Amino acid sequence: MNVVTIRALIIEDDLFINKLLQEALEAKAIDVRCCKNGADAKNYLNEENFELIITDILMPQVDGIEISKFIKNQSRNADASILAISSGAHSIDRDLALRSAGLYADETLAKPFNKQKLYSKLSSMGLIAH
Repeated sequence: MNVVTIRALIIEDDLFINKLLQEALEAKAIDVRCCKNGADAKNYLNEENFELIITDILMPQVDGIEISKFIKNQSRNADASILAISSGAHSIDRDLALRSAGLYADETLAKPFNKQKLYSKLSSMGLIAH
């Protein structure tokens, strides 16, 4: 029986959330790479293949919408599933960011979230059993 390992890239500038996502994915036997901004993510995206990319939307330098557009249009990871996450300062900001990211992302997830909400999104994307 062949075991398929899912490789994921987390792009999140909040190191606490970055670590929480990493631990949640590793608990599901997902191989994880982490970076703190879109500029660093481009290096990974140009060198490695991923099945899942989780990106914060509101980040300094290269934001999640720009990196999602890059993934779908210019990178070797164009077929990767993208989960866009955001909190925003106000719910209207978060809603706008999530709708904008939805143009390129396969799923969106609002912060704060728990592992079950994350796992539910990954299950709906066909990446894990729920």
